[in-house]
Amino acid sequence: MCTKLIISAGIREVQYLQPYYKSLVRELYEDSVAIDEELKGKVKFHPFVGVTPNGYRLVFEKGRRKDDNGDAVRWNPSEAYPVFTTGYPSYLNTEANMLLGLEDIKDTMEAKSNPLGLVPGTSSPKRARPAKPKNASLAKAKKAPAKKKK
Repeated sequence: MCTKLIISAGIREVQYLQPYYKSLVRELYEDSVAIDEELKGKVKFHPFVGVTPNGYRLVFEKGRRKDDNGDAVRWNPSEAYPVFTTGYPSYLNTEANMLLGLEDIKDTMEAKSNPLGLVPGTSSPKRARPAKPKNASLAKAKKAPAKKKK
């Protein structure tokens, strides 16, 4: 359903099963809709919380109820296992995993765009200084040349 028609019809709340990432609703109707928040006088868009129709069938469907002879299959609790093992909501797990990788990509892009290690925010081509060690005496000891044996 089109958001424009939803707003015109006076619908106050929309629950969606999966977010549509290409949606421009937030940008086009920012004065009329509230996505994932409660704002008075705006149409509320928020995710559905519960078991979807397909999920309900997956969770509660038993499978074969009769054997090849037409007799009822007895349920054995020792052989029972969960039918529905997907985490809720699955898109949140996907988003979290994507965010973990973005930090590495950002660091790599910054390193490639600044191969000389220039100091950001300055117009002069000065190199960034390496961080000073916390213990200056250790740094001097590491730089001192090794003594020659006689």
